[in-house]
Amino acid sequence: MEIIYYVNKGKVRENNEDGVLIDDILVTASMKEPEKIKGNFKKIIVSDGMGGLDNGEVATKILLETFKTSELKTEEDVKNTVFKSAGNFLENSGCAMAGISFEGNLAFNVGDCRVYKQVDIFLNRLTKDHSLAEQLIDMGKLSEDDIIEYEKKNVLTSAVMKNKDINIYVKKIKIKKNDIFLVCSDGLWGEFGLDELEECFNNNDIEKIVVNILDSLKDKKVKDNISFVIIKV
Repeated sequence: MEIIYYVNKGKVRENNEDGVLIDDILVTASMKEPEKIKGNFKKIIVSDGMGGLDNGEVATKILLETFKTSELKTEEDVKNTVFKSAGNFLENSGCAMAGISFEGNLAFNVGDCRVYKQVDIFLNRLTKDHSLAEQLIDMGKLSEDDIIEYEKKNVLTSAVMKNKDINIYVKKIKIKKNDIFLVCSDGLWGEFGLDELEECFNNNDIEKIVVNILDSLKDKKVKDNISFVIIKV
């Protein structure tokens, strides 16, 4: 398995509230350059601390540290870990999150962090946003590409928060050799139309994919923190 991960505060935010977890590797500091690693990994998690609330970066760290010590073999494991994380949060803090369990063949999320799988020239989204925009998509009133310009795209209908109802989406997935996955915060996918993001994935070399993404981001505003993990099985 080859993995490239990146966490960055973006061009506008002074503080970074995103983070990634790859088994025992936990990163919450803004990185200058992406890092590449190889090995057999069981879990990949991305967390996006909520900038409109206090201590978003603390929520991210608590969630990732909780997932670091948890097995994720079943849907119940994932849900229990999310609830356990939320119970340790400070009041009025929270995060969105998404991840893949390779030991349980699961993709999951809360909020608007996402998991994608490359299928031929397309990126198939494996997760489901908990957001007002996603509700409008389900109703046929908004398209996937419309989200970028939608003024309320950041309004969430669920997030990981203490003493709140949490909707957790979990999906059983198929994983085979040479599959490529993207796990990311909305700070990344929110900068791209789907066609544009798919163009960055126009080959199966994840180093070239990362170069394509970073080159495209140079011309964008990048108002939010961004975090992503690209995995080639």
